[in-house]
Amino acid sequence: MAEGFYFAIVTNSNGCLSDTSNSLYYILSHISELTEDGITIYPVPANNILTVKSEFITNDYIIEIDNMLGQPVYRDYLTSNIKEINLSEISEGFYLLKFNNSKCLIVKKIVIER
Repeated sequence: MAEGFYFAIVTNSNGCLSDTSNSLYYILSHISELTEDGITIYPVPANNILTVKSEFITNDYIIEIDNMLGQPVYRDYLTSNIKEINLSEISEGFYLLKFNNSKCLIVKKIVIER
């Protein structure tokens, strides 16, 4: 995604168009990694491999990537504090990276960009 102004127009099943949404200015970030809540994610934005490092997550956590419709596109168990995820089969776009166990849910936003 290139830096610049973006907006949305929605077309329903009858072909009717919505009003133009408010514009959003997207700034291309040159951050190489994101660290928050003891979790480091890199590279940002992600490309073919996403690396996740955690200071506290143990084997009872499931890691999941969901698209913006809430549909899972990746799911696996964390077996160590460093996990490399192959994203080559996942389309570019915005996703939610979820860490989940029976007691806690941590959600991070990620972008896949090639």
